[in-house]
Amino acid sequence: MDSRTILMLIGAPALALTTPAAAQSGTLVVSLKAGRLDDALRELSVRSGVGILFSPDVVGNRRSVRVAGRMTLTEALDRLLAGTGLAYRRTGAGTIVIYALAKAEEPEPAIPEILVIGRRTQNQDIRRTENDTRPYERFNARAVEEASSDDVGQFLRTRVSSNTVLAGPSQDPTGQFGDNRSLIDLHGLGATETLVLVDGARMPRTPSLSSLVLQQPDLNGIPLAAVERVEVLTATAGGIYGPGATGGVINVILKRDYRGADLGFTYGLSTRGDAPRRRIDGRIGFTPDHGRTDVMLTFSRTTSDALPLGNRDYAVDARRLLVERDPNGFIATYPSGNAVMVRSLFGDNLSFVPGLGGTALNAFYTFLPLDQAGRQSGLAATLLANAGQIPTELAPDGSGTRRGLTNTTVVNSLLVNLRHRFGDDVQAFVDFVGYENHGSAVVTMNSSLVMLGAAPANPFQQHVVLTVPMPGFDGTGRTNLRTYRLSSGVIVNLPLGWKADASFAIGGVRSHQGVTTYILDSDASAAVGSGQPAAPGEPPPNPFGDWNQFVAATANHKTIYGVSFDSDTRFRNASLRLAGPIYTTAGGPVTLSLLGEHRFEKVREVSLRTIYEDLDFTTKAPGFALSVSSLYGELRAPLLSRDSSIQPLRGLELELAARFDDNRTRLPSTDDERLTAHQTAVAYTAGVKFYPRDNLMLRASIATGTLPPTPEQLRPSTSVYRSAYIVGDPKRGGREVGSEGVFTLLEAGSLNQPSERARSMSVGVVLNPDRGAIPRLSIDYTRIVKTHEIGTNFGGNILYFLANEGLYPGRVTRAPLTEADRAAGFTGGVITQIDARYLDIGRTWSDVIDIRADAALDLHGLGSLRLYGTATWHPNLRRWMAPDRPAIQYVGFANGPLRWRGNAGFTWDRGPLSFAANGQYYAGYRSIDLENNVAPTVIDATELDQPGVHIPGQFYLDLSFAYRIDNPSPIVRRMEFRLGVVNAFDRSPPIATSTPLGYSYYGDPRRRRIEASLVGRF
Repeated sequence: MDSRTILMLIGAPALALTTPAAAQSGTLVVSLKAGRLDDALRELSVRSGVGILFSPDVVGNRRSVRVAGRMTLTEALDRLLAGTGLAYRRTGAGTIVIYALAKAEEPEPAIPEILVIGRRTQNQDIRRTENDTRPYERFNARAVEEASSDDVGQFLRTRVSSNTVLAGPSQDPTGQFGDNRSLIDLHGLGATETLVLVDGARMPRTPSLSSLVLQQPDLNGIPLAAVERVEVLTATAGGIYGPGATGGVINVILKRDYRGADLGFTYGLSTRGDAPRRRIDGRIGFTPDHGRTDVMLTFSRTTSDALPLGNRDYAVDARRLLVERDPNGFIATYPSGNAVMVRSLFGDNLSFVPGLGGTALNAFYTFLPLDQAGRQSGLAATLLANAGQIPTELAPDGSGTRRGLTNTTVVNSLLVNLRHRFGDDVQAFVDFVGYENHGSAVVTMNSSLVMLGAAPANPFQQHVVLTVPMPGFDGTGRTNLRTYRLSSGVIVNLPLGWKADASFAIGGVRSHQGVTTYILDSDASAAVGSGQPAAPGEPPPNPFGDWNQFVAATANHKTIYGVSFDSDTRFRNASLRLAGPIYTTAGGPVTLSLLGEHRFEKVREVSLRTIYEDLDFTTKAPGFALSVSSLYGELRAPLLSRDSSIQPLRGLELELAARFDDNRTRLPSTDDERLTAHQTAVAYTAGVKFYPRDNLMLRASIATGTLPPTPEQLRPSTSVYRSAYIVGDPKRGGREVGSEGVFTLLEAGSLNQPSERARSMSVGVVLNPDRGAIPRLSIDYTRIVKTHEIGTNFGGNILYFLANEGLYPGRVTRAPLTEADRAAGFTGGVITQIDARYLDIGRTWSDVIDIRADAALDLHGLGSLRLYGTATWHPNLRRWMAPDRPAIQYVGFANGPLRWRGNAGFTWDRGPLSFAANGQYYAGYRSIDLENNVAPTVIDATELDQPGVHIPGQFYLDLSFAYRIDNPSPIVRRMEFRLGVVNAFDRSPPIATSTPLGYSYYGDPRRRRIEASLVGRF
C-alpha cells in the first residue's frame, strides 16, 4: 500500500458527506408491547443499536404504553417517556441516559453494578469513571472494535500506555511452546502485581508449570465482541480489591442483558498474503416470559495460521549485525544456519589432517554450504576460504526458516447468562464464562554433534562441534489452557434503598504444555562422532559428505523426544454484598458498600511426562492451596453540590475504603507433610475530588496494598551437614564450613515470610467538560513505593552471606570464640548455622505521569468528530534489593518501562458511516535486560548506541472504517461492514539483536494487516 492509497483511505470520509441523516434521525420498525418500562427501554436499545442507560431506582416500576410503527428513535423515546416524569439526554459518545426530571442533577448512587439491574453489564464492582477520585482509564466497546486486535491481551498491549509489557508469551512461539495467554504489567512492577478482573470479580489463575506460583488469569479467550468496556486503574488498590492489586487493576466488563441476535464473520490477512486469521462471533438474547427472564448466549471461535520466520527478514538482519559486531561471541552460541557450521570443541584454531595438507586455518570456526558442489574435491578449499566467517542465512528447518514468528492458534469461547426476576425485589442469576485457548508452534531440538579428531570423516585434527540443519526432525510445541468460571447469585432490594447480593462461583484452569519433536538416536550420534557404522552394514552419517546422503542416513535414526506438563487449578469464591445510601447531603446520597468474601484456590499435582527413545515415564509433583477470607467496606460521600456557595470546594466528594484479608497457604514439604503459612493484611484507600471552578476538577488519593508471598517463596529447605561443605570460612583462616562440626543450612523460603507492601499517592488536575465546551484534559502523577520485596538471587548463596556477615546480623550463627581460636588468629567461632534464605528487604520506586485528552466536536451537518490522546511519561523505576548493591534504574531497557509511550486518534461519524484512526508511539530503548536484584554490569556507552541494541522510537498507524445499513430486510435489523488496516504505513519493527526472533516486540511482525468483518443484527 503506497502513500497515495493511504491518503485515499484517510480521505474516504469526504466521499460520504452526502450520506443521509444521522442514526438518531433514521427510521426504525418499532413494536413495543405495553408493560414494564425498563423492559421496553431494553428492547428499544436492541432494536436501535444505541445504548440506553438507566438506573432501576430512577425507572422503578413505571409502566409503558404500546409503541408500534415506523419512527425515529427520538420519536419512540418521546412516546415511551410521555407522562412518566422521566426524560433523556444523549452523551458525546451517542449513548442515551434516562433521568428523572426533578432529580436531573443528582449523581447516581455509587454501588456495585451487579445491584443495578437496568444496566447491560453484570459488573460486581462500582462503576468507575474517568472523573473518579483516582486515575481510572476507560475503553468502551467501540474502542475495542476499532483496534482490530487479535485478542484482549493485544488490545491492552497497544492501547493502554501504562502497560509496560514488551513481550507476552506469544511473542516467542517456540520458546514458550506456543503459549497464547495474555500478560499485563502496569507500571513495570511485574505481572503478578497487576490484578485482573472480569465483571469486577476474580477469575481462576493459571498455574505455573515450573514453580509453585499462580500466574495471571488468561484473558485471550474472551471474545472481543463480548467486551462492553475495560476499566484500568494505574495505582495501588489493595483497600478495594485485595491482595495483588499493588501495581494496578484491569477490569474487563462483558456485555449482558441483551435481546436480539448477532452473527459476525471476520477475516484478516497480511498484505503479503500470509498469516491469515478467521473469527466467527454469535450472540443471542431473548425473554421467554415477557421480561421476567432474560437469557443470553455468546459464542466465538478464532483460528489463525502461524507466520514462519523465513517469511520476513528480521532474524537474518539481526544475525548480520551480530556477526559484524562480535563473530567469536556469536559462534560461541552454536548457531544453526543454512550450512554445516564447524567450530573446534575447545576453542583452539583448526588445522586440516595431513591427508588434506595439514594447513592451519588461523580460526577456530568455519562452515560448509549445504549446496556446495564437488564436496570431496573442493572440501578443503571451501573450508579454508570460509575460515573465520559465519553465514547469515537461516537453516531450512524449525530452528530457522520454519520457526514461528507467530503462533498457530485456536480459541473457542462460550458465555451464558441467565437472569430471572421474582417480583419487583428479587432477582437470581447464573453466569458462565468459559474458553479454550490453544496455541502451537514449530520446535526443533539442538542439532549440534561432536565429531572426534580421530573420526575418518573429520577433515580436521581437532575435535569439532558441528551444527547442522535437521530437515524432517521438526516437532510441535503446544500449550492448551481451558478456563471457566460458573457464578450464581441472588440480588434483593431491601428497605431504605439498600440492596444485597449473595453469590457463589466455582471455576478452574486446566493447563497442558509440552513439546513433541525428533532427535538423532544415540547410535547415530555416536556414529557421527566416531565415524563408525550406526548399524551393521550401514555407513556412518557424514555431515562433510553428500548432503542428501546425510539427510537420508539421519532419517533412519530419527527418534521421538517429548516432554509435557499437566496441571490444573480449582477455584471457589463465596461473597455477600450489601450496598445502599446511609445519608443524603447537598451533593447527593452518601453510599456504603460492604463485602464479606472467602476465596479458595488449589493447584493439584503437576504431572511431568518424558518420552525418549524407549523410555516413557511420568513423575508427579505435589500442588498447594491458597485461601483468603476478606472483609471490605467502601464509602462514597458527595458532600457538596457543584452549585455550592463554598466555591473552592464545590462538588467535594470523598472516597474511603478499607479491607482486611486473612491469607493462608498450604504447601508441600520435603517429607510429604503439609505446611501452613499465615499472613494478615489491612489495606486502605482514601480519595478526594472537588471543583474549584466549573471546568476544573482537582483530585488526590493515597492507597496501600499487599502482595502475599508465593508458595515458592514460602517453602523452606533445611539441611544438616556433618562434614565439610567445600566453602571456606573467612573468619577462620579459610577452613571449610562443616569441617569443625555439624552445621545447619537454611535455604529457599520461610513460613514466616511477610507480605510485600505497596503504597501509592496520586494527584491530578482535570479540565472537565461536564459544564462547558472545552476538551477534557487530565494530568495525573502517581508514585508507588514498594517495600519488603522478596529477592531470590541470593537464596542459598553461602559465599555471599559469609562475605557480608556484618550486613546481615543473625544470618550466620557461630559458637563462642574460644581462647584457642584467638590464639590461632581467628575472629569468629565455629559456624553452627547459616541462614541463606531469600532476602525480603527490597524496595522499588515508580514515578509516572499520565496525560489524557478528549474532545467531541459537532461538525454541524458534516457529522461528529471525537479527538483523543493518551500518553504516559515514566521517568523513574528504580529497584534496590541488597545493602551492598546500588539501586538500578530500569527505565529505557528491555525489561523495564519506556520513558514515553502513548497513542492518539480520532473517530468521525456521519449517519451510517464511521471512520477512525489511531497512532501508537513507543519511545526508544536499549534492547538489554538489566540483571534483577544485582548490580548492573558496566555497559560500554558505544555498545548502548549500536544498531540492534539501541532501538529507535516507533510509530504505527491503524485505520478503521465502518458502514451500517438499517433494516435491509424484514429479518435483519442491521448489517454492518467493518474494515481495519493495522500498521497502515507498513512500518517494519526495528531489529533487536537480543530477541530470539530478531525484532522489537513493540511492533507486529506481520507488518501491515487488513481485517474485514461483516456483522448482522437480527
